Amino acid sequence: MSGKEQSDEKLRIILRDMRYLTILKHLKLANVDYGKSIMLNTKIPLDEIIKILDELENLGLIERVHGATLKNTEAKFKLSSEVHKHHTYYRLTREGDHLLRYLDDKMLIHTYIEIIRNDNLALNILKLADELNADHALTYAKLTHKRLEEVTPKIEELVRMGLLEEKNSNSSFLKMTSI
Repeated sequence: MSGKEQSDEKLRIILRDMRYLTILKHLKLANVDYGKSIMLNTKIPLDEIIKILDELENLGLIERVHGATLKNTEAKFKLSSEVHKHHTYYRLTREGDHLLRYLDDKMLIHTYIEIIRNDNLALNILKLADELNADHALTYAKLTHKRLEEVTPKIEELVRMGLLEEKNSNSSFLKMTSI
């Protein structure tokens, strides 16, 4: 697999779950940070952050920061001038930084299209979400002629990807997001 194909595959993995991109963007801002601090800034549960950090590290997009202390010039969200490390800190690798730097709307849209191009159910749900502006999962099931048990996981996948969002947290109404 060529370098471009590997980068494209990593981008597809990241865009399948918007939490990955959220954490990468946070590390870009923070420069260096640890799980609990990432949780406080992104509102993603800590157990999910730990799993995602491991996966991003395995992809080569982030790395652990070694050493006993951190200067606040390195860790931008730290208030004191020097901090003794009591956590595992992470930062973007060169590849992770490069991926974020060149990630633009055109590349995002192209990659999302690649991900869902052959997924008729996802395409139908997105089309309906755009037309209806907001509706319940049961409506999507009826309009796509699928069982609710089939439609619900697909909707959850589209929400994770950031292509759909809950309109009202008290109900199951969904609407299309603007990329």
